[in-house]
Amino acid sequence: MKIPLANLNLYNSLLLDENLNHDKRTEFTENMKNQLEKLNWLMESLIKMSRLEAGIIKLSGENQSISQTVLQAILAISQKAEKKEINILFSGEDTNILHDSKWTQEAVFNILDNAVKYSAENTRINVSVMKYELFCRIDIRDEGNGIKERDINKIFARFYRGENSKGIEGAGIGLFLSRKIISAQGGYIKVKSSPKDGSVFSVFLPV
Repeated sequence: MKIPLANLNLYNSLLLDENLNHDKRTEFTENMKNQLEKLNWLMESLIKMSRLEAGIIKLSGENQSISQTVLQAILAISQKAEKKEINILFSGEDTNILHDSKWTQEAVFNILDNAVKYSAENTRINVSVMKYELFCRIDIRDEGNGIKERDINKIFARFYRGENSKGIEGAGIGLFLSRKIISAQGGYIKVKSSPKDGSVFSVFLPV
């Protein structure tokens, strides 16, 4: 949180210069807006994290379409994917399972957000839903940088960021929240990945 606050202070000081030309003033104002959005996102994520850890938030399951829940998460990330010309492809049967749609969307969105951030332009992300006897499986497969084997067990830790995260925005909160949300519903997440070959995040929710 110190970084966006420091940036806001800097841009505010620059905007106080009466001799600043119009183009620079517009640029600095836009930069301030971006930093405010980042700060707001950080605050919301930290609040969600603390509430989930403290058990204040109670997930309420309803028997509803898991495919619709996943599609809502895809819709939420679509604009960000379009900017990088990343195609998100969805496949799978429409099946009803007991789950909290709002929070499950959050969990899937966070995984998709990482997939978009760590994927190159003009690549694909494949999302599929499969129903087994005991579990429903949501696979999110990207063509990104991949994750080193030694990092796979660490990526769900709070605030953890791997070596390949340098230069990529983030705070190490998203995957931590995803695991907490899925675990709270009796599910779990598995990851298969290797550097340069992309990653597959598999979310399992009980049927």
